[in-house]
Amino acid sequence: MRLLLPCLLLAIVAIPSYAEDAPKPAPAEAKKPADAPKTKVVSNGAEPRRVIRYALKKGTKQYTKLDTEISVTVSGMAQPVPSQAMMMGIEVADRAENGDATIVSTFGEIKMRGAVNPAVQAAMDQLKGAKLKAVVDGRGKAKSIAIEGDLQPQLQMILENMKRTIRESYMEFPAEKLGVGATWTRSRRIEANGLKIDATDQFKITAMQGNVITIEVKGTQTAPKQKFQPPGAPMQLDLTALAGKSAGTTTIDLTQPSPLKANVDVKVDMKMDAGMGEMEIVNKTKVVIGPFVPKATTPTEK
Repeated sequence: MRLLLPCLLLAIVAIPSYAEDAPKPAPAEAKKPADAPKTKVVSNGAEPRRVIRYALKKGTKQYTKLDTEISVTVSGMAQPVPSQAMMMGIEVADRAENGDATIVSTFGEIKMRGAVNPAVQAAMDQLKGAKLKAVVDGRGKAKSIAIEGDLQPQLQMILENMKRTIRESYMEFPAEKLGVGATWTRSRRIEANGLKIDATDQFKITAMQGNVITIEVKGTQTAPKQKFQPPGAPMQLDLTALAGKSAGTTTIDLTQPSPLKANVDVKVDMKMDAGMGEMEIVNKTKVVIGPFVPKATTPTEK
């Protein structure tokens, strides 16, 4: 999985989203897709080099814990933002002859900490058991993502946002042969909470032994001046500046659908005007991904 964009999207979510008053979103197919990403290999790295492809097998299962810490200041004043730990079960449900894998992610318990709104925790509790199904090719490109089953409108909206996050999360490898030290970049324009953001990530392989690969990731995010309206917001906002930086590492096993471990730190600095003068929002997000043992098997988490 690639981590920088999911964390950037988490950071953008810190803008008030007016989710409780938001209408049910239009189907994903009706939305205009973001600009196609552009990948460029800067260095193929040292010999020996090889083509890197996932080797997922039907029936492979992982249990993953995603721990998120967020701090937000608005014009220098700290805001109460809860942190959370999300448990997920991830299974390779099928694998086609062309290498495409069908991956089903099932939401487990979501534990929120800090300034928790009871209504928000109640909504998170209802996500338990919800499923997202993705079809990912051998290079790690998400070809499709769908919500499994019928959900309440509020949960549907949450999962629609998560679909975009998960699409951005898979580690997509270049077609070329790569070795240790290989570096490539990926640039694209994304849309989050009504904002159009230009993002560039740089990837560098720092270790590679068999199917286990460690990758260092750095990213930058910028956005032009623009008017935007978060979902359900009563008015448009004027974005005057946005600058983000992110850095982290991820260790993946090509036979597993989720990272063995990963961590990333993101800082996003935004300036905007809501008609009452300019305000500055600074968001710092830290995400750590690792394995856990589900309580149905044992009460001890790793």
